[in-house]
Amino acid sequence: MRKSFFLLGFLIGMFAAAQGNSVVIQRLLTIGDDYFKNDQYMNAIRYYKETLAESPTNIKAQYQLGECYRLIQDYESAEYYYESIGAGQDIRYPLAGFYHATMQKLKGRYDQALQNFKSFRKFLVANDLHE
Repeated sequence: MRKSFFLLGFLIGMFAAAQGNSVVIQRLLTIGDDYFKNDQYMNAIRYYKETLAESPTNIKAQYQLGECYRLIQDYESAEYYYESIGAGQDIRYPLAGFYHATMQKLKGRYDQALQNFKSFRKFLVANDLHE
């Protein structure tokens, strides 16, 4: 009986902590998005990175970091974040694969870029996202 209460208390505590963490993550993303919408990419980067510190697999933060770095012309960093999404080719962010290949092209890695553009096209066809 005592163990049951302990286990129940532990599970409730874990659930509350997980809910609190998701609220923090959502707040960080919202602040980052506000900065992004106002073209304040360096400030947005700070909040998206904080989001990844809380939730390292957050796809939205990874994509938005890629966008911020692309827009400030830090192609090396942009490539890194697009690659983290483009490799899995997440349907929610279909342009990640395109921008990943574009960053490689801009850095002079033409063979890699060509392969990734081809992969991107196959992804579009496979998911019926092409015209």
